[in-house]
Amino acid sequence: MQPQRFLDRRISARARLRTHYPDAVIRGQAGTGTHELRSQRRAQFLVALASCALAAGDS
Repeated sequence: MQPQRFLDRRISARARLRTHYPDAVIRGQAGTGTHELRSQRRAQFLVALASCALAAGDS
């Protein structure tokens, strides 16, 4: 139950990104500024992962 909600959150986050940036930027093929975006996404993923682990520990 918990992993499915986590997965839905990941998918919706990617869909939100897709509305703001073109597809090439999301895949990391757009040249300048792409590294910042990628590291930002990695940080967001780590935060989501940590919160998911905390939620699993609470139950």
